[in-house]
Amino acid sequence: MKYYNNIDKELAKLTNYGISFDVIRKEFGKEKKVILYFLSSLASSERVFELNYSIMNMDANSFLSQLMPGSVEEINDIYKAFVSISSGMSVVIYEDKIYVIETREYPT
Repeated sequence: MKYYNNIDKELAKLTNYGISFDVIRKEFGKEKKVILYFLSSLASSERVFELNYSIMNMDANSFLSQLMPGSVEEINDIYKAFVSISSGMSVVIYEDKIYVIETREYPT
């Protein structure tokens, strides 16, 4: 598997991507890649759909402001990204930046 950068490669290793059935990795874009990670069992399918839609329709010049309405946090720690994914949030890798997006779905 070819990874976008070292962040992508390390996050794939930490989440057991390719081994765990629950870890989803999506790749968007041709020139400027956007990588999305989430757990299918913990993330809201509606929120992930909205996130996918916003990524596909974004302008690369104003990436963060168009990412998704709601809770978006830029982080620098790959282990914090792993914990975020493990708790139901989605992680977006764009260039050398990591964004955590609230996509959790709480059981009723």
